[in-house]
Amino acid sequence: MRLPGSRTRNSARVSVDQALRALFQHEAAAAVARLEADPDALADYQCEAREWSELDVQVRE
Repeated sequence: MRLPGSRTRNSARVSVDQALRALFQHEAAAAVARLEADPDALADYQCEAREWSELDVQVRE
């Protein structure tokens, strides 16, 4: 007999892709929160991102 709202063993499983997606989303949200809380870290990140984008453009040319 199955109670309403109870899960079977198979329905409680999470795929590796789902678990990784949830972990990535959690880590990304935490990183954004850290950057929002620290203006110096945000400025450093933006500077590094600009440098990488310039390198990327140079490689494609």
